[in-house]
Amino acid sequence: MLIDQDGRILLGARRVMPNVGKLNLPGGFVGPDETFEEAIERELYEELGLKAKDYGSLMYAGGRRDAHTQEGTTRNLLSIIMTTKLQHRDFVPNDEVTKYVWKLPAELNASN
Repeated sequence: MLIDQDGRILLGARRVMPNVGKLNLPGGFVGPDETFEEAIERELYEELGLKAKDYGSLMYAGGRRDAHTQEGTTRNLLSIIMTTKLQHRDFVPNDEVTKYVWKLPAELNASN
């Protein structure tokens, strides 16, 4: 979870299923040949063009069990949320999101 100097969280509006149009945190899956830390670095670079020097130290914020269905196959997942500080900036949408927005936690609800 990327947090700017005003306490806003960076979210992307999903371009693809599941949950097209819903806001979610940047992230992804850990590959079979990479560490958790390597996966975070790779995902932040792939999705946002960020390098490790662009953001602060990562801190564990929580986790939950989840399920993800893709191409008819459902997998059980352990979703882990890490937080870090990042200087506010705009990001260019990619093939996974239609736009990026910065929101205060109070502005978020289940319908986002």
